Amino acid sequence: MKKIFEIKPIEYKHSPSVKDASDRFIPHLRPLKSKPLADRPCIIIDNGSYECRAGWSFEETPFLKFRNMVAKPKTQVNKAIDAMHLVGDELNEFDAGKLAKRSMFDKNIVYHYQSLEHMLDYTFGHLGLAGESQIDYPLLMTEAMCNPNHCRQNMSELLFECYRVSAVSYSVDSLLSFYYNQSKRNENFSVPNTSGLIVSSSHQVSHIIPILDGQVALESTRRLALGGSHHLELLNKSLNLKYAQHKNTLQNPDAIQYIMENHTYCATNYREQTLYLEGLFNEERAYQLEEERKKREALYGNANAEYGSKEEEKKSTISGRKIVTAVYKGRTQRQNELEGEDVVDREDHIIQLPWQQEPIPTDDEIRRRHEMRKEQGQKLKEIMQRKREEKKRKMEDELADLQSLEAYREQNQVSVFNEEIQNRGVKNFEEYKKKIRLLQIKLGIKSAEEKKPDEEKYNLLEIADEFLSPEELKRKRIQKMQKTAAMLREERKQVQKIERDKIEEFKQSDPDSYLRQLYAKRKEIMDRIAERQRRKEEFSKRGSKAAQRRLQMMAEIGLGAENEGIQKKRGRPPAAQDQGGMQQGEDDDFGAADEDWDVYRGIAKDGFSDEEEDDQQGLNELEEQIAEIDPKFANLIYNTSKQPTAEDYQIRLWSDRYRGSEILFQPSIVGMENAGLSEILENILSPVSQAIREKILRCVFITGGHTKVPGFDKRIKQELTMINRAGTPINIVKCFDEQLDAWKGGAWLANNFFSSKGLNEYSISKAKYEECGHHYLKEHFCSNFFYGPKQGGAGVMQLSKVVSLLQDKVQQSEGQLKRVKV
Repeated sequence: MKKIFEIKPIEYKHSPSVKDASDRFIPHLRPLKSKPLADRPCIIIDNGSYECRAGWSFEETPFLKFRNMVAKPKTQVNKAIDAMHLVGDELNEFDAGKLAKRSMFDKNIVYHYQSLEHMLDYTFGHLGLAGESQIDYPLLMTEAMCNPNHCRQNMSELLFECYRVSAVSYSVDSLLSFYYNQSKRNENFSVPNTSGLIVSSSHQVSHIIPILDGQVALESTRRLALGGSHHLELLNKSLNLKYAQHKNTLQNPDAIQYIMENHTYCATNYREQTLYLEGLFNEERAYQLEEERKKREALYGNANAEYGSKEEEKKSTISGRKIVTAVYKGRTQRQNELEGEDVVDREDHIIQLPWQQEPIPTDDEIRRRHEMRKEQGQKLKEIMQRKREEKKRKMEDELADLQSLEAYREQNQVSVFNEEIQNRGVKNFEEYKKKIRLLQIKLGIKSAEEKKPDEEKYNLLEIADEFLSPEELKRKRIQKMQKTAAMLREERKQVQKIERDKIEEFKQSDPDSYLRQLYAKRKEIMDRIAERQRRKEEFSKRGSKAAQRRLQMMAEIGLGAENEGIQKKRGRPPAAQDQGGMQQGEDDDFGAADEDWDVYRGIAKDGFSDEEEDDQQGLNELEEQIAEIDPKFANLIYNTSKQPTAEDYQIRLWSDRYRGSEILFQPSIVGMENAGLSEILENILSPVSQAIREKILRCVFITGGHTKVPGFDKRIKQELTMINRAGTPINIVKCFDEQLDAWKGGAWLANNFFSSKGLNEYSISKAKYEECGHHYLKEHFCSNFFYGPKQGGAGVMQLSKVVSLLQDKVQQSEGQLKRVKV
């Protein structure tokens, strides 16, 4: 069955104020401040590109969760407001259109440290540390896999120099989530014995991280620059393109976010799902066309058959709906049997957008509107009447002015007359007479010639030609043509009057037959219009045979005319032509180039402009006649009071439900030439042996906020099954919470490994920072590696060895150069 869903507003949870946070945490933290640093609680900050989660390690869930954005007002109000920066839940208290938002991330890498500083101020203030001059507690900060060294260096410099943090530990969010889930699932958990394959998809990027015996295989780790934000962007563009009339609603980011989180999924087989929906669409479309045909026959009537009974139409409609319902139920039942209980809903979803039904006007309201329209119409008539009178007055004045110039001609002042008419924009006497005649016609003034009776008008017709002068013969021919035209007009009026009387009599005597006759004429005209439109579409397609043949005929006509003209000029007969119209020995390659088709588009015309105009005019007249007799047709054609319904504010997702998540497996959908997750997994697993491959595939761990899309784990399992040997055991493990497991993993790491001397092995202390510098990194099983030369003295020794080797090579090359010179 079709499923209709509504868009529910996203409820934003407001973080507690700084005062409430201080009242909650200060009593708990005050006695712990005197203890050694290793025994103090740790601050856990999961700094994600979409959402930031922060809290204390002694809590089970993060105390703060907010959108990781920083904003400031666009317009200048006063100095206090202009200098204000909004972070987290503070953004929801202002109008989004009046804020300039900014993220500190480029993809998943922190690059804007001013925004980071505002975020840390907000975080520490809401964790009960607003009044502290320095942070006397360890801090665990998450970062992206393979985070560049300079980004971490700037982070360390900000934390130690600005906030004076006691100790900082850097960890990778996906590794924290992986080890946290393994420790909760396995009783005999140990880091060195843990192997697996992490598939992480977050807001901006996705990572594939192989882990073997507790060590990250860094050379096999891969990063794909696609994530949930790209899914959201593709869904937004697709829906706004298909439903431009609902642009105001669909441009709301919360609405698109809600649709993505609640109505999208990952297709196990993209092609199969596309064919499935295509068949569903074709079946539904066929049913809709059949319903439209029945409705059209019921409203318009059938020219070749009598009207069907309403009971038969109702029965056929109900049976058609039962067929479509059975199709939906049958597909869903087969799908459930194939996939078991854990089924991904693959049917089309219909989203009901917010709308407000206009109240139905009462009888008094309708009468009031009718009276108002009558008053407006009367006012409009009065305005038009005044305009007509003003225009008539101007024409009368102009006519009187022109006729007053006749006095100059009567007084034989021709030069003065010509000068006066030229001043009025008239070139000569003939144009002067035409203008006077035109004004008389517009004013309804009959000329002296028209006032004469017919005997005086056509006085020369009864006189023989031999008694007439050449000038009178010319006037006689004109009078003869005028009289013939007048007689034809009268005969035509009489014939039209007789036809109207017959039609009126036929309409009164047999209205049903008359109506069917009108419908038959209307159907004939509509068939001609449809056939003409079909031919137009066929001609507009470059690859169609009709368009190619038409282009070839035009080329042959032009070439034939050109050759014929050349042959005539030279006095020779036209050259022999083959059956196609081309000269023998010449190749017809016209149309092979795009320029030929540009010429075709420039000169090709439909040739039906006059016929289309006549047909459209006749169709309008027929519809007016039908509307006078058939009230159903009048309501259908001229119903301007139709109220919008809920169906007018519905959108259908169809393939948009699964196409957004498919970009991770086919990046070419969004125009990227990267390898998808399937190819990345194959490139990672193909070089290793079967034993190592089976060891890694025993735990394929799925984590990241974007992996909440239903069916993502099934798709990964299918791709791995296709890549590996038949019978290879593949165990897909989903994390407990895609969004919070990274933070919980940080709390697990701090509670289990930071006690006593373990803190120095997992974090950078203030003393170590001052000794080794801001580039120093303390590596552990959940952290990144330091890329480049080794830290400390080892790096210096390695650099000295490289320099000595280069010096030896330079000396050898100089010696070889000397021997060559000798």
